[in-house]
Amino acid sequence: MFTRRRAAILLILISVVSVVMAAGIGRLKTSVEFEKFLPEEYPSIKALCEIRERFPQSSTIFFVVSGENMATPEGVLFLRSLENSMLSDPECTQWILQVRSFADYVAPPNQPPPPEPVIGLIIDNLLANENMRKEIIGRLLSSDLRSALLTVSIRPVRSADGERIIRLFGRWVENNDSFRVSMTGDIVMYSEMDKLMSTDNRVLIPAAAVFILAVLYLVFHRPSDILIALLLVGLVSLWTLGLMGFLGIEFTTLHVALIPLLLGLGVDYVIYFLSRYYEEREKGKDPLEASSTTVRTTGRAVVVAAVTTIVGFASFGVSWLIPVRNLGFFAAMGIGCSFALALTFT
Repeated sequence: MFTRRRAAILLILISVVSVVMAAGIGRLKTSVEFEKFLPEEYPSIKALCEIRERFPQSSTIFFVVSGENMATPEGVLFLRSLENSMLSDPECTQWILQVRSFADYVAPPNQPPPPEPVIGLIIDNLLANENMRKEIIGRLLSSDLRSALLTVSIRPVRSADGERIIRLFGRWVENNDSFRVSMTGDIVMYSEMDKLMSTDNRVLIPAAAVFILAVLYLVFHRPSDILIALLLVGLVSLWTLGLMGFLGIEFTTLHVALIPLLLGLGVDYVIYFLSRYYEEREKGKDPLEASSTTVRTTGRAVVVAAVTTIVGFASFGVSWLIPVRNLGFFAAMGIGCSFALALTFT
């Protein structure tokens, strides 16, 4: 009776909340940095923040160059060409602090390289010297001499500049008949994780929605019921992400499962209530009486199920890992909202 008399007020309230939360989604930021998993007051995190504040650290991009034998004049000249091309590129030089490779021991950068026979003699002398060999092998050359490491130290990078850095230096990733170049490093891995997280969100959420749509169609065969169920779980997802944005909670790799989780669990309450409602209608009861019976009978069991699920996710709050704690809080909140909306509108 309460919801029927005040349906217009409830719809307006839900619409206002949805519009506000939609604005919150625009503030939602993603993060793949490992330190976001620990509390700020944790000793190691406090020390890390202090180091970054007082001693700005450079980032390093690693290029692994592989070939039949990198300790040859051809290998050295290829490494030298990579270094020179980076150091002569205006877009890259604004970021580069230092470029280092095995070639530095043989042919200094930005200088004409010696003839290949001379390069070969220099390489032989370097590798014959025990001290130099210890300095080079395992650091700049692999023990089998088939791979060489070229390191590029760059200025501290903001998260927003990460993708640009990857595009700039990714131009030197290539494969040819003689050499293969691959690129890695913390910036590269964070960028790849961010891409994968975005891809998962674009795939998992629609996939969950499609499966839910199929189940709802098999159960109800009514477009109106399917629309109600999708609308309710959609609102809950919107509110959850919007609240995360307003609270400044960063969306991490762990939270990728949050929306599919809410979609799958939230739609259950709609199915419970609608199924019971139609059972009562088949007995000849009018809509109001069928609704009252549904809430009075099925409602109690569903309340217990919802409460136990909410408590289960709320127990994540004791975790020291911040994303786990946040996942539990927002999952519990979303499930509570799903139950409340299902109880109100079905």
